[in-house]
Amino acid sequence: MQYSDDLSSMSTLAHELGHSMHSWNTWKRQSPIYDEYSIFVAEVASNFNQAMLRARLFDTEKEPQFQIAVIEEAMDNLHRYFIIMPTLARFELEMDRRREGSTWAQFDHLYMNFYIYQYATGISAAHALALPILEGDAAAARRYIEFLSSGSSDYPVETLKKAGVEMRGREAMEKCYGILDDLVDRLERLTRRLAGRRLAASRRALKRALRRGRRPTPSLSARCRRPSPVRSPPRGSPAPARGPGPA
Repeated sequence: MQYSDDLSSMSTLAHELGHSMHSWNTWKRQSPIYDEYSIFVAEVASNFNQAMLRARLFDTEKEPQFQIAVIEEAMDNLHRYFIIMPTLARFELEMDRRREGSTWAQFDHLYMNFYIYQYATGISAAHALALPILEGDAAAARRYIEFLSSGSSDYPVETLKKAGVEMRGREAMEKCYGILDDLVDRLERLTRRLAGRRLAASRRALKRALRRGRRPTPSLSARCRRPSPVRSPPRGSPAPARGPGPA
């Protein structure tokens, strides 16, 4: 991967380190016959790392503009994996039904038969596993380490169930939609906070101008609240040209 010292690169690095942690723990714990894991769980550890990174950044970086940037990265990631990938998976399934193959694909993972829907299941499971750990549940953290160490010693759905998430129902998906709801709510709070800052700055500028005995320049917020006067065209000025359309 390439690293550009920005939030996107940081998130991608966390994602890839999740794969590395998964592989390392599996290789350390399992015998060679079980030292690989299913694609169904492959995208869980990677998205788990990204969820934990965002939670850390929200907790430690309080500047609204920075938090909005984190939300933007999170929304982009969720849109790609949770919304776009299922759509591509449905398209992939339809193409397979028509027996037209995958030679049309531009997204590399579409060449890996029925891989991409597992991005959506992976990101759902990842957030469902991260939530109790972020709330301080030590048992959930231990179950997650066991999950990373399980390899292919059990069926992937059973491995995730032992870790604390049931993928046969809708719970994990609903929790992921809940994450999206929380991000939208956080964004609304941050934008209101920034708007309040701008209004306060305008008021301070107005007070300074008044103390100096100057006529203050109307702030942007004042301009927005005050309707613009309607001016009549000067006498004798030509009528404005009409655009195309019926007379």
